[in-house]
Amino acid sequence: MKAIFIFALIVCINAYPYFGVSAVEKEIAEQKVSMIDARIENLEDIRRRLLDALDATYEDMFNSGCTKAKAQLKKVVQELRKKIVRVDSKISSTKSLLTKVLSGLNPRARNSVIRHCKVERRFAKRLL
Repeated sequence: MKAIFIFALIVCINAYPYFGVSAVEKEIAEQKVSMIDARIENLEDIRRRLLDALDATYEDMFNSGCTKAKAQLKKVVQELRKKIVRVDSKISSTKSLLTKVLSGLNPRARNSVIRHCKVERRFAKRLL
C-alpha cells in the first residue's frame, strides 16, 4: 500500500507541469503572443522598407556624377544603416519577449498557444 502511494505521488509530481493552467491564463497568453507577433511583423515590414530605401540610395549614389551629391548620399546611407541596426535590435528584443511569455506556460498550454496563434516555428523552436 505504501509503495502504491509513493508511486502515485511520484507520478503526480512528474505530471504536474502538464496540468494547472486556467483558461484565463491561456487566453491572456494568447492575446500577448498575438500582440507580440503583430509587432514583430510590423518591425520586419519597417526593416524591409529601410533596406529598399538603402538599395535605392546606393543606386542613386553610383549613378550620380557630382561629388557633393555623393557625399550627401553617403550621409543618408550611414543614417539608414543606423536605423536598420536599431530596428534589428528592437526585433530581437521583441522575439525575446515572446519567448519569455511562452516559457512561462506549462508544456501543454504552450503547445496550445503556439498552435492557436500560429506562432512561427522559428520563434517557438527554442521552447519545444
